[in-house]
Amino acid sequence: MMEMNRMPEVNRLSRMISTAAVVVLFFAAFTAVASATDYYVRTGGLDDPGHDGLANDDAHAWKTISYAIGRGEFTAGDTIHVAAGEYAENVDVNKSITLEGEGADVVTVTAADAWDHVFEVTAGYVNISGFAVTGARYSSYKAGIYLGSGVDHCNISDNMVSNNFHGIRLYSSSNNTLTDNNASDNRDYGIYLESSSNNNLIGNIMSGNKHNFGIYGDSLSHFTQNIDTGNLVNGKPVYYLVDRQDEHVSDDAGFVGIVNSTNVTVRDSTLTNNRIGVLFAYTDNSRIENVTVSNNENCGIYLWYSGNNTLTGNTVSDNGYCGIHLWYSSNNTLTSNIASNNGYYGIYITDSSNNTLTDNNMSDNHCGIYLRYSINNTLTNNAMLGHGYNFNIYGDSLSHFTQNIDTSNLVNGKPVYYLVDRQDEHVSDDAGFVGIINSTNVTVGDSTLTNNRIGVLFAYTDNSRVENVTVSNNLIGIYLYSSINNTLTGNTVSNNGMGIDLYSSSNNILIGNTVSNNDWHGICLYSSSNNNTLTGNNASGNDYYGICLYSSSNNNTLTGNNASGNDDYGVYIRDSSNNTLTGNTVSDNRHSIYIRDSSNNTLTGNTVSDNRHGIYIDSSSDNALTGNNASGNDDYGICLHSSSNNTLTSNIASNNYDWCWHRAYGIYLDYSSSNTLTGNTASGNDYGICLYSSSSNTLTGNNASDNTVSNSRDYGIYLRFSSNNTLNNNIMSRNNCNFGIYGDSLSHFIQNIDTSNLVNGKPVYYLVDRQDEQVSDDAGFVGIVNSTNVTVRDSTLTNNRMGILFAYTDNSRIENVTVSNNGNRGIYLWYSGNNTLTGNTVSNNGYYSVYLDYSSNNTLTNNTISNNRYSGTYLHSSSNNTLSNNIMSGNDYNFGVYGDSLSHFIQNIYTSNLVNGKPVYYLVDRQDEQVSDDAGFVGIVNSTNVTVRDSTLTNNRIGVLFAYTDNSRIENVTTSDNLHGIRLHSSGNNTLTGNTASGNDYGIYMRDSSNNALTGNTASGNDYGIYMRDSSNNALTGNTASGNDYGIYMRDSSNNNLNINVISNNYRGIYLDSSSNNALIDNTVSNNNDLGISMQYSSNNNLIYHSNLISNTNYNAYDSCTNCWNTTSTGNYYSDYAGNDANSDGIGDDPHRIPGGSNIDYHPLMNPWHEPQTPGDLNRDNNITPADAAIALDIAAGSRPCDSMTLTARPHPSTCS
Repeated sequence: MMEMNRMPEVNRLSRMISTAAVVVLFFAAFTAVASATDYYVRTGGLDDPGHDGLANDDAHAWKTISYAIGRGEFTAGDTIHVAAGEYAENVDVNKSITLEGEGADVVTVTAADAWDHVFEVTAGYVNISGFAVTGARYSSYKAGIYLGSGVDHCNISDNMVSNNFHGIRLYSSSNNTLTDNNASDNRDYGIYLESSSNNNLIGNIMSGNKHNFGIYGDSLSHFTQNIDTGNLVNGKPVYYLVDRQDEHVSDDAGFVGIVNSTNVTVRDSTLTNNRIGVLFAYTDNSRIENVTVSNNENCGIYLWYSGNNTLTGNTVSDNGYCGIHLWYSSNNTLTSNIASNNGYYGIYITDSSNNTLTDNNMSDNHCGIYLRYSINNTLTNNAMLGHGYNFNIYGDSLSHFTQNIDTSNLVNGKPVYYLVDRQDEHVSDDAGFVGIINSTNVTVGDSTLTNNRIGVLFAYTDNSRVENVTVSNNLIGIYLYSSINNTLTGNTVSNNGMGIDLYSSSNNILIGNTVSNNDWHGICLYSSSNNNTLTGNNASGNDYYGICLYSSSNNNTLTGNNASGNDDYGVYIRDSSNNTLTGNTVSDNRHSIYIRDSSNNTLTGNTVSDNRHGIYIDSSSDNALTGNNASGNDDYGICLHSSSNNTLTSNIASNNYDWCWHRAYGIYLDYSSSNTLTGNTASGNDYGICLYSSSSNTLTGNNASDNTVSNSRDYGIYLRFSSNNTLNNNIMSRNNCNFGIYGDSLSHFIQNIDTSNLVNGKPVYYLVDRQDEQVSDDAGFVGIVNSTNVTVRDSTLTNNRMGILFAYTDNSRIENVTVSNNGNRGIYLWYSGNNTLTGNTVSNNGYYSVYLDYSSNNTLTNNTISNNRYSGTYLHSSSNNTLSNNIMSGNDYNFGVYGDSLSHFIQNIYTSNLVNGKPVYYLVDRQDEQVSDDAGFVGIVNSTNVTVRDSTLTNNRIGVLFAYTDNSRIENVTTSDNLHGIRLHSSGNNTLTGNTASGNDYGIYMRDSSNNALTGNTASGNDYGIYMRDSSNNALTGNTASGNDYGIYMRDSSNNNLNINVISNNYRGIYLDSSSNNALIDNTVSNNNDLGISMQYSSNNNLIYHSNLISNTNYNAYDSCTNCWNTTSTGNYYSDYAGNDANSDGIGDDPHRIPGGSNIDYHPLMNPWHEPQTPGDLNRDNNITPADAAIALDIAAGSRPCDSMTLTARPHPSTCS
């Protein structure tokens, strides 16, 4: 064998020859060029088209390398010379060019963006030399110098590359030369070759890097490189031998790579801080002996496609991934090696066969020995101690589990029992690991098995037993792989990653096992594990599943198991069918029994309680649930989602209660159709039985009673957005709402519901497509759908979602009916017309008492509507209804009308209608009138010159309504406890003066209303004091808004004037949302709890000046948009302004920045603004003119100008500076 003690002299000669060859190649490449051009970059240059870069002076040179490269096309042989200096750049070298620094000691290029490469080379035939390269620190893929995919024939030389993530990195880049570079003190690699071929490395220095040298690839070509020993890692030579034989590597090596070689020996070296310590790639019949390998990123010793090698007496420790790794490497011998404290594996054998491991000692790695997809390896006298997982094996065929492993191998001092092709045996109870392969009638009993990948492994084994074994702290406790007819009984499997796993294993019996506190699941059957029987097992306290059936695991039987206290699922069944679950207890899980994408499963007599969710059937069909008790769960007892043709019979789903949202269901069908519910009991829930967007289901003989736990809307049976369901013989009693139905199309009301269904003992009359009928007066609920000339008379209807429903029904009557204590509506008309409601008593209902929704031409006469919890009579998007002699009293909101077109407000409503004993004034198409001050409600529609004055209006949806009305007045009106105190809807040129709106949701509300004047109104104690939406050119002057959530709120409103208003003690004072071109002048905004004046959401071009912003808690002013906060001479007063006024002119010397954006008040006031007022100057233009006289005459006549802007308009300044 040839010794290598003369290698330095040989390498110097090789280096001289290689360098000469490189020079010849580059001269040859450029011989066809007539002449090369020299360009210059220097720090005093200029990146400007006026500089040509052709001389090394400041008048001609460019300033940056990037500009020089980008200036145009280069001819082969052109050079960019870079003068001494520091350059902050990320240089993209996308052209074949030479970059020549004046020297790495005087030219430094630092990454301008530390997340990117300093030099990124994407073109071939590039030369880079003479630079210090630094600063690409923050991304694990970035380097000081990076040669990317497809780049070739580059020459990188004489550079100092430091303080980058990687120094020099080549990715899929070939035939390059790296010479005399110093790649040191980088965060990860000095030089890294990834999937790159046939590169030349000569005389490079790598030191002080976390990992000095690295190479990676997946073919022989990726490992074929020309790397001489003049390359140093931490001062020690790199030995990289390709196509060599019969050699011995010197023991002074800093890195060793042996590629496509034979009979090479590596001995007695210490190899640290590279990607790999010793690499054998495509190498055979070679040896690694007595080598110490540590602190390498990936592996200490790595064999890639290498065979018949010997590794003996090596110490491999503290490497990042594994100590010794064999990949696609066979017939190797590993003897007396020590592998300790490696990041994951001690010895890792992947896709490798017929290797022999003898007398190796593995300790304190995450895994000791791991055989993966490997065949027929022999293990003898190996010791595995102190690992998380001492011994590990994995595969997907019998051959992968066929190994020669005897009991001389120890895990934590206990023997490994690995039996292959055995029968009629009993494993000793002193086992440290048990693997039973292709065997029959083997018993494993009474052992304690810990800290392996698998505690007990059965692979291709049948008719065997695991009994009374304690298995803990393994990845998998007990694992059956392609094994049948085995019995697992009385085992304790806890604190593993997974408890008991059956993979493609059938006809096994699991009885009385305790499987608890595992990190993933307790018992899992997957990948066609069929016909197994699980009886009396306790699968509790696991982090995810108690029991799991997954991936076509069919025809299994689960009986009497306890799956409780698991963090997620008690029993989880997915893509698995024809399983039977009987008498299992599933409690205190997040989900109890969850079935998804599965069919024909049978659940009988299971107890499901105290879970977040009960039984959940998702996207599954033809399952049968019978006699289960799903009670006491937080969300629902039984839920079907997107599931069909399931049968629920005689189940109890009671006392399920959502303490947070009050939406717990006994039985809930969600987007589920053609299911059958028979004889179930659903009581004590928020909802007994609820169908949501579910059709063609059949409910027969169910008892949905006593669902009263949360509020007045607890249901017995509730159909919501559901169609064509059939209900027979169901009992609904003592629920807050026994029966309910809701939808938004005719199909949602088409149901088959007969009178055998009872609410509080009285029949449900649900008529569809009927005519000329009278409903019996014994009804418990009445629903009339798509019918004509039906009469409902003399009934008492209580405790449903609604008492009477007319949907798509006309020319029918409701007479002398008493409707009370219904949860949502008393009498509800939906798309129904020409009906008559007369003499009815509607009281104590929950939300709307008499509600006409998209229903027109109906007549309401002599009805008494009282003491309902929200609305008395409400006409919504309905037209031309006639109301007379109706009494509305004691309701939260006695009367209301709303719509989005004029026709919706056209009604015939007479003053014979009373609200709290006062007449309703509802004027349509009227003019030149004054409403009496005794009004209980006022609605003025499509009218002109109507005055509403001196009334007190309370407890309606709206106190005073102006809809499509103009040139009218509301004066000195008091509105309180309404939804809207005063509402202007599509109304203009009206005047609101001296009104008081308090205790409403909205004090004064304007929608689509313009050119109105609001003067001297008080809005207090409302949610919104004055609210404007889609309204423009209104004038708000001298109003007071206090104690509201929002004083004045403007949304999508423009060109309004707000002047001399006092806005105080609200949560927010004046708030503009998407509102522009408004003027806010002379307002006082003080003591609001959050914001004084706020401009948000593209509220731009507003003008704010002469306003006093005083002691608002968080911000006096806040503006995230672009607005003007001063005129050319004055701005606003801010109590938090801290500037000075040196000339005592009352204007602060320093601008005031408005928080939230970049707005500035350039002329902040030093003291609160008090505008001087000239007597008689009514339009406040500081002059007495005929215009003031005209205003005085209009005021005397009791009118205002049509153009309200003449009253308070202010000039808009031309500039905000």
